[in-house]
Amino acid sequence: MKSYTDLEQSKKLAEILPLESADMLYWMGEYITHSYMEGQHKDEQIPIWSLAALISVLPKEVEIDGQRYAPCLFPIQDKWLLKLWYNSNHTITSPIAIFCDNLIDACVEMIFKLKEKNLL
Repeated sequence: MKSYTDLEQSKKLAEILPLESADMLYWMGEYITHSYMEGQHKDEQIPIWSLAALISVLPKEVEIDGQRYAPCLFPIQDKWLLKLWYNSNHTITSPIAIFCDNLIDACVEMIFKLKEKNLL
């Protein structure tokens, strides 16, 4: 199971998320806790996000066309579905849905989609 963002995801996330939201760092080929390198060699570090850190940066809800949607995770066989969920009068709608092999990738893709739509 994937425990944290890979380097490519981390570099992209570092462009859109507050760096202090990351809870780990990649430095000189090693993954280390965030507090270990605080203040040292800042330009050589790549922030890394765990699942808990990614979930904490997802908004509790977003508003689209006057409706409020909440991110929800669903296991489907051996994959994960992360979608924005709105349920009104027993009608379920979802303007964004991400289907991935693991939770980390699902959260990362949702963050990218929300940023793309200026919802983050």
